[in-house]
Amino acid sequence: MGTAPEAPLPTLSPPLRRLRWLRRATLAAAALIVVHSVGRPLAVVLLLGLPWSEFARPARELLWLPPVVAVYVFVWWRLRAGWNRPGLALGFAVGIVGFVITVFQLLDELSRFPSYWLAYVWMAPLALLTLAQAAMVVSALGAPYALGREEGGAARRVWQTMKPTVFGVVGVVLAGLILSYNFALRPRGFPANESTAAGSLRTINTAAVVYNDTYKNGFPPNLSVLGPPPAASEPSCQAADLIDPTLLTGEKNGYAFVYTPGPPVGDPVAGCPVGVESYTVSARPLRYEKTGVRSFFSDESAVLRWTPEDRAATVNDEPVQ
Repeated sequence: MGTAPEAPLPTLSPPLRRLRWLRRATLAAAALIVVHSVGRPLAVVLLLGLPWSEFARPARELLWLPPVVAVYVFVWWRLRAGWNRPGLALGFAVGIVGFVITVFQLLDELSRFPSYWLAYVWMAPLALLTLAQAAMVVSALGAPYALGREEGGAARRVWQTMKPTVFGVVGVVLAGLILSYNFALRPRGFPANESTAAGSLRTINTAAVVYNDTYKNGFPPNLSVLGPPPAASEPSCQAADLIDPTLLTGEKNGYAFVYTPGPPVGDPVAGCPVGVESYTVSARPLRYEKTGVRSFFSDESAVLRWTPEDRAATVNDEPVQ
């Protein structure tokens, strides 16, 4: 008696294969979002021994992470039920919005990071996330068309039922992103902070000139001698009362101020701190692209200079027009 032929292994139909790929891409995207936002800086800190403060992101900027990851997990869970049009619509909508966002983020990082191997390793999770989002879109679009080839005309019917969900999810996600940018992620007060920083440097320049003219002791050796005198005391060469006391802390309106004295004068006035022949003063955002973008520089010439780069401005930068 002959043996019965072996039954062929079950194979998934093209629509179900696309659905499986969509589930995998959705789960991969959720994991890569976490890696990109948290794991990437942590790995760099551990591997290179750099201080966490260089890469840590404020908790406020990570408030978006749990709900975004939850959206991807929900799409994956919804697709586990098998073939369903709402799940396909959600996968397509979330994928297309995420793809557009990650492409812009990737282009931004490519423009800001130097071209060396560590920079590309740093950007690798974002590049993989972009590919995962693209796979979500392709799989979600391919499933109904694969079904259409099997059942003839089904793709149009599936797409017609998917459209309201797709457009609704895209609209809600985009609205949420806009609100998040406006109320959580958008840098606030750039023009006001930068204007205040530039004005503070001009104030320091004016105060330095007044100090020199009044006490004939050269320029001030530090900002403290330009501050207010003790209570019930008159201004003097030790506390000239020429600048805002806030500047004495070295920080104001999101900017850090650094006053650097030059060489001491040859004939200081008795009873006064030894003045200097020159000085430089700079103002730099405490957090670049968060409290400001432009850094400023000035010296005894009173020319105000600036740079939009993430560094301290110098005498070689362009003057403010």
